[in-house]
Amino acid sequence: METMNTETKGPFEIGTDERGRRVLTCYRGKDPAPELPEGIEAIGDYVFFDSDIVSVRIPDSVKEIGQGAFMWCSDLTEVRMPEGIRLGTDAFADAPGVPFSLCVTDGMLVGWHGVCPEELVIPEGVRSVAPRLFKDQIFTRIVFPEGLTSVGAGSFVHCEYLSEVVLPDSVKRIGDCAFAWCHPLTKVSLPKRVRMGAYAFADVPGVPFSLNVRNDTVAGWSGDIPEEIVFPPDVKRICCSFDTDHIRRIVLPESLVKIYGGAFENCANLVSAAIPDTVKEIDERAFAECVSLTDLSVPRGAKIGEGAFRNVPGAEFSLCIDDGCLVDYNGVCPEFLTLPPEVHSIDGGAFSECPSLVSLAIPEGVREIGRRAFSECPSLVSAAIPDTVKEIDDLAFADCVSLTDLSVPRGAKIGEGAFRNVPGAEFSLCIADGVLEGYRGVCPEKLQIPEEVKAIRQFAFSECPSLEEIRLPGSVREIGYSAFAGCSALRTAELSKGVSVINFRTFEGCSSLASVVIPEGVREIGWEAFRDCRSLVSLAIPDTVKGIDPGAFADCRQLTGLSLPEGVRIGKGAFRNVPGAEFSLRIRDGHLESYNGVCPERLQIPEGVKAIREFAFSDCPSLEELRIPGSVRWIGYRAFIGCAALRTAELPDGISVIDLGTFDGCSLLASVAIPEGVREIGLRAFADCRLLREIYIPGSVEHISDAGDDISAFSGCESLTIVTDNPAAIGYAEKHGLPWTGRRKQ
Repeated sequence: METMNTETKGPFEIGTDERGRRVLTCYRGKDPAPELPEGIEAIGDYVFFDSDIVSVRIPDSVKEIGQGAFMWCSDLTEVRMPEGIRLGTDAFADAPGVPFSLCVTDGMLVGWHGVCPEELVIPEGVRSVAPRLFKDQIFTRIVFPEGLTSVGAGSFVHCEYLSEVVLPDSVKRIGDCAFAWCHPLTKVSLPKRVRMGAYAFADVPGVPFSLNVRNDTVAGWSGDIPEEIVFPPDVKRICCSFDTDHIRRIVLPESLVKIYGGAFENCANLVSAAIPDTVKEIDERAFAECVSLTDLSVPRGAKIGEGAFRNVPGAEFSLCIDDGCLVDYNGVCPEFLTLPPEVHSIDGGAFSECPSLVSLAIPEGVREIGRRAFSECPSLVSAAIPDTVKEIDDLAFADCVSLTDLSVPRGAKIGEGAFRNVPGAEFSLCIADGVLEGYRGVCPEKLQIPEEVKAIRQFAFSECPSLEEIRLPGSVREIGYSAFAGCSALRTAELSKGVSVINFRTFEGCSSLASVVIPEGVREIGWEAFRDCRSLVSLAIPDTVKGIDPGAFADCRQLTGLSLPEGVRIGKGAFRNVPGAEFSLRIRDGHLESYNGVCPERLQIPEGVKAIREFAFSDCPSLEELRIPGSVRWIGYRAFIGCAALRTAELPDGISVIDLGTFDGCSLLASVAIPEGVREIGLRAFADCRLLREIYIPGSVEHISDAGDDISAFSGCESLTIVTDNPAAIGYAEKHGLPWTGRRKQ
């Protein structure tokens, strides 16, 4: 919706569209239940996209909600809006507060509202499915209507729970990658005559392996890749990728003239490839990283692309030099490498992650070394860089952790992090215009940031292995997200008094951090800012802090001394599994979202709770006994996944679905009763509950989700006996070899 004459009203921006309507165009607030301005007539496209709101009331004056307006608002559990409102495509996609429905335009399925169910029923009248529409969704089964003629490219790609697809005879075309990498898809029924795009069913075991050949060119493949691939005799070109560990041998035809870039890259178990003399061109990285390929024949005179045989033991070592620029190599790099004098520059990534290089000599005349040219070469000990080099780009030698013998020319322009974590480089900070962007060399254990620094860039010190103590001067006003994340040795941090926001994940995973002072003036502590700082024992949060975002101190399991300002806004799970925080459940509008503090061993969910949100108690280490009241009608997926201490769970009569992964990995769960009224048990709902010896499945259960042995409802329940007279449950038990009995034990 295009608008003009924008005005600001609190956290909202409101404009006027070409029809003269007042349109809400932007929301800049943080209220989880914003009160929308009265008098607006439409909500623009993507206004609340991927926001943290949990509740919204749409004013009666609103007649239209734009495309994606509340898309990916996964916490939005309550939506109140007037009847007859017009919804744009994906207006509420993945928002649990609205019923699931599909968006169909001119016979094409183009979007949806609500949360996708495990079974998708596409209605009659739909003739096509839009490209990439349901990527990564949790469908286990899809029902397609008669009259459907095409499935778009990537429509259901990476639906990793999908186990059954029946396509009607009316389907004439299945687009590229339409069902690719749906690994559990074992039941596939296809029309007799259908045109399939490249990779339409790639890595799908329910489809026989086949090559997609177009005009003498292999453009893709479908099915489960075998260990040996024999290419048809009339193929002239291979231009698709077979990036897989399955292939051990390929048989190429005499008709072949070209192998395109990356065709067999990363086929780590490929041991044999005879390339016929008819091949005139092998593009860049065609067989790169085929680290087991020892039986190899390459035709003389063929044009070999850059890195076509990089790290391939069966190929002769050679450098790929283009007009004086070293861009890559073929074969296995020798331990001791002296570059030839015709090299004048080294391209980005030329030798990155080279496992064998120990010593490097760069000749006089080289002027530039590109980004990541030698990064992460774990064995590199010595590198002689001549004075002719004028520029060493970002991360050029980063994380060469054995590089102790190093000469760097004076006056060369050194890029950000060019020698990060390199012991042979002198330590220095990379500062530009007051912004600390990173560092060179090995960071000292104790570091005082200089006064000239005004801001620290995101990821500047992330995963630094040596930093133990950091002090920020008063000049620092901003710390970028994840600036110190994963600094496992960091013990103390002294922050600047000029900082007003501690950004998201700033110190996440600093497992040794025992002392941090949050200064007066900080207003907000961001999302997961100190998550998993397991050595943090005490913390005083000043009165200036007005908001603590979700997960800010989650899993700080030694944090016992904690003081909080009055009235501070505390986000979902901000102090989850923190012993110094008082245990409390976070309940909004009847929805239990998470908890703070340490969950007690025995927990009774209070009456009045209507729903338990997804992941609400996931990986809770202390919960042993759970009782859920009859008021609960819905339990979100993976709500109790990984509760390793949980022994018993009492479920309410009002639920109809036990969702995806609800009790997955609850390895001590020995007692749970499925109540009458449950119609569906989701994928991995009780997977790996290894002490679960008996479970009663009532007659109301219509569907037990099953996408193969590893991801079915009771995968890994090795001692389970199913007690039931339900035909669906009996069929499931017999399919998976589980004992069952029709009489419930007393």
